Amino acid sequence: MDLIVRNAVLVTPSEIFKADLGVSGGKIRAIASHLTDSAPEIIEGEGMFLLPGAIDVHTHFHLPFGDTFSADDFYSGSVAAACGGVTSFIDFATQGPGQTVAEAIASRREEADGQAVIDYSFHAGITQANRETLREIPDLVRDGFPSLKLFTAYPNLRVTDAFLLEVLEEAKRGGALVGVHAENGDWIEALRERFVLGGRTAPIYHYLSRPGFVESEAVARVVRMAKALEAPLYVFHLASGEGLDAVAAARAEGFPVMAETCPHYLLLTAEKYKQPDGERFILSPALKEEADRARLWRGLACGEIDVVATDHCPFLLKEKKGPFHLVPNGIGGVETLLPLLYSEGVAKKRITMNRLVEVLSYQPARIFGLEGKGSLMPGKDADFVLLDPRVEGRIEASKQHSRCDHSPYEGWPLDGKIHLTVSRGKVVARDGEFLGRKGNGRFLPRKRSR
Repeated sequence: MDLIVRNAVLVTPSEIFKADLGVSGGKIRAIASHLTDSAPEIIEGEGMFLLPGAIDVHTHFHLPFGDTFSADDFYSGSVAAACGGVTSFIDFATQGPGQTVAEAIASRREEADGQAVIDYSFHAGITQANRETLREIPDLVRDGFPSLKLFTAYPNLRVTDAFLLEVLEEAKRGGALVGVHAENGDWIEALRERFVLGGRTAPIYHYLSRPGFVESEAVARVVRMAKALEAPLYVFHLASGEGLDAVAAARAEGFPVMAETCPHYLLLTAEKYKQPDGERFILSPALKEEADRARLWRGLACGEIDVVATDHCPFLLKEKKGPFHLVPNGIGGVETLLPLLYSEGVAKKRITMNRLVEVLSYQPARIFGLEGKGSLMPGKDADFVLLDPRVEGRIEASKQHSRCDHSPYEGWPLDGKIHLTVSRGKVVARDGEFLGRKGNGRFLPRKRSR
């Protein structure tokens, strides 16, 4: 063995048990109550949980917005992820005007290769509604990009319902999964124009231009499309309770509709927009109401929500200024995903430890075809985290590894601490200190199971 963790409490989606775990050649090789093997590196896990590494399937590193970019590139963002217990991530390669999806992917690969410190992949972002794009879908699946993202909002990104139907049909035929940013773009533009022309540009009008019904209408609409075609559907960053109701109803009827939410929708509400610094919480979909927050927690606990991811897309404080419609959309969170969901979910008894592993590791790997990831099983990649539940802490942006200079959770108390992060058998972070190496992350071609 190269590395052995002794006496930790291992957590899977269905079990919790004390055991030793042995690693060789970057893979988990053995799990037993007591391993008699020796290894050059022995890690004592007494009193700690050993979890599969979190998989953040929704990041936006180096995302352009107006004349700036999100604060983290693939190096700093993946360092922050590793220090927070994330061992793989999926970002986006989104078509620009006149660009093929393959060209968008090649461009993003150039940015990430040699920079990321943990393993990564890309969703294919489709914005160009033409026959050439449809013809690319089988090749995307063949080349390891079986998940597609489309928008029903943003004038420069959204597609028509007619084209979305065509993509759903082609994706079903080719074995791809369509994911949607579901908000009613026409309603958003109309509301935003009304507020801006009336001089109402404070942060609260960001929420009032994207209230819950703007999302829930679009979610219900795309769910109906997917049901009509019996095509699988994934809803990104679900924020509203009514939107979750539409997803849950389809699932109850047996349709393969999956949903993701984010920590900010579980923990924060639109009240943040009334604060003097409300601009820093501007993101889309906007934060919603307390009733939405409570509904999402219930859905997370009972299995109606499949994945929790971050939509990590932070901008510097100096950039988060001005009228709401000009403020860059996005907040950070890749380093606090696992600590917050353990602290606010498990420690506060909203979800179980098994459910934590399911929504952060097992389901992301299963849904998006990350073979070798997401489970503590012999033969899987040795991607895991030691979490110490005995240590309390507090979120401070100044102590995090993101290049962003603020956190939406500043001062938030934490129960538990990430003690160790291991990526493919190598310790990449220990007690908040990054120990990995730039470029050590591998690109992960994916293959979804039908």
